[in-house]
Amino acid sequence: MSGRNRSCAAELRHRRPRRRRHVRNIGSRTRLDFTVIGPTVNIASRLETLTKQLGRAVLLSRAFADFVESDFDPERVDEYPVRRFNDPIELFAYHG
Repeated sequence: MSGRNRSCAAELRHRRPRRRRHVRNIGSRTRLDFTVIGPTVNIASRLETLTKQLGRAVLLSRAFADFVESDFDPERVDEYPVRRFNDPIELFAYHG
């Protein structure tokens, strides 16, 4: 990751919107495995899969693109059906 992209990623981490997510210990007393679960995490996982299928380095949902649009101009890709979600998700690409 280039210096500019790293800087942008660090900046976004500090300004991300609050969504419902849960951090839980999924494990036993002898083996701890802390995991983040929830709809936001599911969408992030599905978007990662779509980056490979669409040949894009970074894909953003509409909600996240709206959140960061003042920092850069995301390119609208299209709407795609996402597994386990009823409605297609509008996707945007980041070109950094």
